[in-house]
Amino acid sequence: MEKKDGISKPRPESPEDTIGAESVERYALSLGYKVEADFSRHLVLCEIVNGDMDRFSRRGFVEGWLSIPINHNMEEHKTYLANRTKQLPTDPSLFKKVYRHSFFAMMNRKISTKALDKGTALAAWALFFSPSLHCWKTPNVNWLEEWSAFLDEKWHRTISKDMWNQTLEFADKTMQDVTLGFWSEDQAWPGVIDDFVLWCRENKIVPSGKPEANSMDVDEDSIS
Repeated sequence: MEKKDGISKPRPESPEDTIGAESVERYALSLGYKVEADFSRHLVLCEIVNGDMDRFSRRGFVEGWLSIPINHNMEEHKTYLANRTKQLPTDPSLFKKVYRHSFFAMMNRKISTKALDKGTALAAWALFFSPSLHCWKTPNVNWLEEWSAFLDEKWHRTISKDMWNQTLEFADKTMQDVTLGFWSEDQAWPGVIDDFVLWCRENKIVPSGKPEANSMDVDEDSIS
């Protein structure tokens, strides 16, 4: 740690303090999976070590694993990661943590440190909202397909953190109320969500009338 004015501050991260794509791939293999074949497991690992898809910092790796009360050897890590991945579809809190961290894990930092490109986000949504993980489909509406179609047609920008986080909140609410009656233009939804609701009504995906909004609120802790 460096000290300035008596305050300890972390040193800037050097190349020696990180492992790159090849080392991340080898580490994944030692834990029993291939990155390109098991993205959900890899995203769980990235959340544990506060890492990117292809880059881990030494500090994030050490502190992440040491925060977990297990014996720290390869077999214990392998078992823990496998069990945590199995919990992903049934543990909403864990799912939300991994989903939110994935925004940072998947960014191409050579291009942006604040947004995902649309193609990456669409591929990630297809994974996260798949039937086996966190299905975004009701009996009469395949919301994932409609959301993807809407973005293909109407959205030509990158994906912000707020848009990423609020998409999960919106998805969960559509599973409770397929009429989108929870939505109100007075709430703090991102503009793209507002446009999607209007698009759904225009395309007869949901009733075109203006239903009464209920008391469900937007998750404000993701708006920052």
